[in-house]
Amino acid sequence: MRRFSPFPVSRPKGDVSSAFTTVVLVCRNWRAWAINLLYRNVKLSNSISPHDFDVHREYGRWVERAILPYTSTVTESPRPMASTQILAFYPNLEVLVRPLHRPSPFRSLRFDFDATCPPLVSLRRLDWWNHAEAARSGGINSLTTVLAAAPNLEYLFVGVVRPNFTPFHGLGAARICLPNLRTLRLSMASALLLRHIVVRWSLPALDHLVVDSPLAAGGMDMIWEVLGPQLTVVEFGKHVRFLLEHHISSCLQGCPSLREIDYYLFTTVPPERDSEQMTVYPSVTSIGIHMAEIPFLEDVQDEWEHMGRHFDTFVGGDVP
Repeated sequence: MRRFSPFPVSRPKGDVSSAFTTVVLVCRNWRAWAINLLYRNVKLSNSISPHDFDVHREYGRWVERAILPYTSTVTESPRPMASTQILAFYPNLEVLVRPLHRPSPFRSLRFDFDATCPPLVSLRRLDWWNHAEAARSGGINSLTTVLAAAPNLEYLFVGVVRPNFTPFHGLGAARICLPNLRTLRLSMASALLLRHIVVRWSLPALDHLVVDSPLAAGGMDMIWEVLGPQLTVVEFGKHVRFLLEHHISSCLQGCPSLREIDYYLFTTVPPERDSEQMTVYPSVTSIGIHMAEIPFLEDVQDEWEHMGRHFDTFVGGDVP
């Protein structure tokens, strides 16, 4: 048993250090040495000038990670989208982030025309917070279209704030094939979307699943039934709904090849144990727990009892 570090989430803000900005201004030699580091990580603005095209065309080969807010992909007119034209200048783009959009009382985003999407064959990681209105414009705003343009993805995060299905424009008829996807992270409550993922998506290489919060309406059972046989690593996020059902037990039973399971101890109900007949899970070799506390336990005694029920499972021979 060990303390685990949660799978890192791609941050919506750029990670470009101010030090790089300073270094490239020192002299020509320093600029030549550091310029590729300065442009490795970019965030596209919602106001792109003609000069920006020249800059991105010149330095685009160094860009590996791009943050694309929904404010930069509005379709208020039928003109070509500047942001997707610039994305086409990034032949080595490996990470694309569509951050969560927080509505502003001063501006509403309009998606009145079709969006475009360049090929994303070099993309390895996609962090996607869905936007209901944007998805209907297709292109770079549609998860379906982006996945079709990025066949070499290895990591996919899908986040949904509202528990509905209709915002995922085009998923109903889409057949998605991601032959290289190994890690899937879900943050949603839509069992309908989950059904499309596990039934209509082809994910032959998937072996690592991260679930930020339990899926409703039997969604977790669907995961174990369809994807369980191929999963070797499962991680549960920090969410109190993991206290409502025996998710660890269901995971252990539904994933015969599981090698590693990670979770937050105080937000997850202990595994079930049969006092008469012990179930053994010989494939599990690593259990990671995070001790972050939540204010649901009344006193220290409750905390110790909760921890004890977890440890009883792992030292009692269930995972030899």
